[in-house]
This record gives sequence, C-alpha cells and structure tokens, in this order.
Amino acid sequence: MKTANYLVWGVMALLPVVAALAKESPEKMKQHVDAEYDFTFEYPANYRLKVLGKGGYLDFRDEQNRLVLQTSVEDDIFKHFIEESRSKKNLFHRFARQRIGVICSADGPDGTVYCSGIKQERTFTSNSGCPALEFLLEMTSEHYGEDGKKTVEITTVGPCYMVDLSRKDAPMILLVHPPHGELAAKDVRELELQIVNSIRLTPP
Repeated sequence: MKTANYLVWGVMALLPVVAALAKESPEKMKQHVDAEYDFTFEYPANYRLKVLGKGGYLDFRDEQNRLVLQTSVEDDIFKHFIEESRSKKNLFHRFARQRIGVICSADGPDGTVYCSGIKQERTFTSNSGCPALEFLLEMTSEHYGEDGKKTVEITTVGPCYMVDLSRKDAPMILLVHPPHGELAAKDVRELELQIVNSIRLTPP
C-alpha cells in the first residue's frame, strides 16, 4: 500500500513540471519571405497568411478565418516625405507619427472616421536591430442619423507598429496593424510583436 501511495505522490509531484514544460514548448512557426522588399519574418503556424498583390500587403487570419492583422510597406510615400522635408533629423519618427493616422481614416455617406490623436507611443529596437515605434491611437467616429443629428464616439485602436527597414537610398517602413477600428486582443498583440521582432533584412 505504501508503494502505491509513493507512486501516486510521485505522479502528482511531476504534473506541475510536465505542465510547465508543455507551456514553455515553442510554437510551430512559419517564415514569410518578401522577395519584393528583401526581408523575412516569422509567425505562428496556426495563423493563415494571404499575400494581396505587391506592396507588402498581407492579411493574417486565425483558425476561425477571422481577419486579425494586416501589413503594408510604406516606401514611395516615405521617400517623397524625405525629399520634401527641410530638416533631415528624426525622419522615421516624424513620418511615422504623421502617417500612422491612415489606419483610421474612412468616409461614408453617413459620417466619417479619423484618428484624433496618439494615445500612447513607445520607441524601441527590434530583436534584429530595426528602429520601431508602437502606437495606441484615439479614433473618432462621427455619424449622422436620418434626422441629421450627429453622434460622436471615441475609441482606442491598435497597437500599430512602424518598423524602419530602410537601406541606403531605399527608404522603407513596414506598417503592422489590426483591422480598421479595432483594439487587438492579447493573442493578436503577441502576433504583432513576434512579427516585428523576427524581421530580418535579406541581401537584395
């Protein structure tokens, strides 16, 4: 009887260890290779990625086929910004703060939506050494009812990331963000950071 008890106690003692090891086991990852802009990144295999033509436009969908994340490459517009800027200081930061509002903008027959401000901003460097900015944005939605009365709703959207992937004479920023008007859930936030921190520039 004592031997049986020792076995039960031994198994029970091992359960937390097994659970911890299972929790810490790495997720199966996939790699996306962007041959147009010469960079790669990794993402968990339980997400499906769809390439939407050129320009770094990608959609990420979860296991229920819900759109959870989007990316695009800002190259020509960033180059134009640089050419038009009188000051060449802090070009990435200035462009990112000005451009990030594009993810909120939407006009319709009964109202308009726009980013009314940056609620939170964080500057950091990705694991591969790329300058990056993280934003939470304040989005204002103005809608008009049938009686012409306007209603205004203010929400928080994001987080959104701008990652500087520029090379010499080739300015380029990767924009990573949730779908229009959404505040990302915890798992989507983790996906965003995994993408940003796994980006690697490849030889052109």
